[in-house]
Amino acid sequence: MTRWRTLLTLAACLLLAAVAPADDAEKKDKEKLIGTWKVVSVEANGKKVPEEAIKDFRFIFTADTLTRKKGDKAESGAGYKLDPSKSPAWLDMTGKTDGKNVVVPALYALDSDTLKLCFRADYKKDGKPNQKQQRPVKLDGGEGSGQVLMVLKREKP
Repeated sequence: MTRWRTLLTLAACLLLAAVAPADDAEKKDKEKLIGTWKVVSVEANGKKVPEEAIKDFRFIFTADTLTRKKGDKAESGAGYKLDPSKSPAWLDMTGKTDGKNVVVPALYALDSDTLKLCFRADYKKDGKPNQKQQRPVKLDGGEGSGQVLMVLKREKP
């Protein structure tokens, strides 16, 4: 009986040890993301979006939310979840569109003051959320990818 308790305790400790690093990595990346990020380039399925069209766009990350702004107007807010254990790292944006819960699965790469976000270009279909949204497999907005790649730079306070 004591041996089984010891084995169960050991198994529980190993399980907790395996989960803790993933939680720590997510927490660290969230801390690095907090702040305002300016969109500096967007490539959608091989087409560069003109700088004039994106110059006023910002993404503001808090510990739990992601808000998109254009100029002084907040356009949309969403929750988000990170999984930095994946390669490339995953970011799921969650929110409501037309009263429905929507998850936009994306990829991200964070390197100091540069953030890359990549998601499928078909996250909306016929103006409505695409319920069969697929996660990109790589950070790519090139022709034929069907994806959007955004590059953002951290704004200094």
